[in-house]
Amino acid sequence: MTGANPEAGLLSTYASPDDLRVDELLLRPPHAEDVDIVQPAFVDPAVGGEAGMPPFSAELLRRFLRYADARVDSTLFSLLADDA
Repeated sequence: MTGANPEAGLLSTYASPDDLRVDELLLRPPHAEDVDIVQPAFVDPAVGGEAGMPPFSAELLRRFLRYADARVDSTLFSLLADDA
């Protein structure tokens, strides 16, 4: 974890756990294997459209995950609920 430095224009960074478990609920970062399961929600206007999101293709989500994997140490990303 680092503190912010407004004079240098630097934001705070925080370490995040690999996963978070509360009772039977497991939250974890998304993996490439999850794309084909969750991608239909990104093109469903009743789901992604209601959230104001553009439709994302499976390939775009995979590219995002590769980008996110490279930045996971410095950025907090969404966690995915998993059937644990």
